[in-house]
Amino acid sequence: MIYYFAYGSNLSEEQMKQRCPNHKLLYVAVLKNYRLDFTIYSNKRDCGCADIIKDNGKEVWGLVYSLSESDLKSLDKSEGAPINYKRIKVHIINKMNKAKEVHTYEVTEKQPFQAPSNEYLNIIKNAARRYNFPKTYKDFLETINSK
Repeated sequence: MIYYFAYGSNLSEEQMKQRCPNHKLLYVAVLKNYRLDFTIYSNKRDCGCADIIKDNGKEVWGLVYSLSESDLKSLDKSEGAPINYKRIKVHIINKMNKAKEVHTYEVTEKQPFQAPSNEYLNIIKNAARRYNFPKTYKDFLETINSK
């Protein structure tokens, strides 16, 4: 069993079904001392895509999934790992205040802010509403400039 923390477009259940057919959604979690940013441009999506950057005192909210080994390989391919994104291990905290080490991705060569499309940003905003992320995080998402 492999645990994966999603914070960007993989918050979409539909996308996860396509990329990782054996996945299971486990719970909402927070990654502390990181912030959400958009530091890579995707030609495929024609917009900026999500990344996490170490930043003390900040938080990134997302979902934890369990994946099979084949799901993880499929996800690596979808994320362009190890070229565009690299897989890293981080410690997240669930709503029961329990920490767990999980896999996630971060951009390998960060660029200055790359505006996400409205469609891309809405994936994150919709998940924040659906899974009841904290109001402060939902408010933060509303401040992100999109194109």
